[in-house]
Amino acid sequence: MIFDEKRQDTAVTTYPQVRSYKGAFVAISMFLAFLFVADLYTLNRLNVARRSQESLRSALAKEIRELKNRDEQLSSKFSLVEVNHA
Repeated sequence: MIFDEKRQDTAVTTYPQVRSYKGAFVAISMFLAFLFVADLYTLNRLNVARRSQESLRSALAKEIRELKNRDEQLSSKFSLVEVNHA
């Protein structure tokens, strides 16, 4: 009984630990900022690729038009040659 009485006399006061979520908040914020910057970088690279593809497409269309014109010119010249030699 002596031990029981001694335990009751000395009450242990415990204080609840205050949890700080500041580190987790900063880590999550930095991760989200990284994702945002990576998304902007990806969108920029896609835009550059789209512009490059559009310029290549327009250059290819121009070459196709020029080749069609040359084909028409050669066809007309060959038809004249056939008419003259026939």
